[in-house]
Amino acid sequence: MTPFILGGAGAFREKVKSQIEPFDTWYETHLVKNAGAGLKWFAANGIALRIEYRFIFYNDGNNNITHHKIYIGISIFL
Repeated sequence: MTPFILGGAGAFREKVKSQIEPFDTWYETHLVKNAGAGLKWFAANGIALRIEYRFIFYNDGNNNITHHKIYIGISIFL
């Protein structure tokens, strides 16, 4: 079993629609940061099982938005 940590940053565009007339639509771009940790278990030659936790954070201009995610997966190395 191998522990790991991760971190990163990126951007995403969000489509926003006005709640009052004339109901304009525009896009906002947000800087997103994330950090996390997990475990990877090499079950066989070329196959690994993994579990990880990620904390995701961004500010939409008015609010700080956070997400807590848990991922479980399998990796197959060719």
